[in-house]
Amino acid sequence: MSGPYLLQILLPKETGNGEPVEQEWFENFLKELTAKFGGATSFVRAPGQGLWRDGGETERDTIAVVEVMEEELALD
Repeated sequence: MSGPYLLQILLPKETGNGEPVEQEWFENFLKELTAKFGGATSFVRAPGQGLWRDGGETERDTIAVVEVMEEELALD
């Protein structure tokens, strides 16, 4: 297959202690992705909801989505 590929990165908006992840952290992460991939798009102001099962309980997250485009996908 040939690119470009759309990569989605799902990031929690809160730490494991329930504290919000600082906006500055997301901004720095976007700068890093832009330096590596030439650009990035974030959806951090309209968080999504994530659910998953952990043992017998359902856990809930609010997530931010970051997308980057990449011409070649290297899985190493």
